[in-house]
Amino acid sequence: MFNKLLDPEGSKLPRLTQLGPQIGAEVRRLAALTLPQLATEIMTTAFKPEYMPGAMTELGAIADCFLPDYGPPRAGDTTSEEEHELRDLIAEGVQVLEQTRLVRPTFGYGGNLAGYGWVTTRLGRSALATASVQGTIERLPA
Repeated sequence: MFNKLLDPEGSKLPRLTQLGPQIGAEVRRLAALTLPQLATEIMTTAFKPEYMPGAMTELGAIADCFLPDYGPPRAGDTTSEEEHELRDLIAEGVQVLEQTRLVRPTFGYGGNLAGYGWVTTRLGRSALATASVQGTIERLPA
């Protein structure tokens, strides 16, 4: 991913705009899952069972968990249709996590930049710690 592989000298990895087919394959894989399966995969991939006060996970950070490794963007790079599809699909899965009370939305403000994301609830952290996310989702009314 870009953030963990940032190379100021110029990465040898492809740019995100060049990865449409790979992102499309991931979108098709995730779209084939049931909503509880999708939400479970998002929860177990993007969130941790440890409580981290003040931390939030934004949509872009969640999407990065499902993207192949990529290099830094260049001027003129645009967001591909596949990346938009991935973010829409992930947002749908996160909505299930919200409705089953495993995560809750949160807002942050750092003085000049506002952010929107999600944090795990105690129920969500417990489900992660006991590997019972999907069972919890299926038991709770949406």
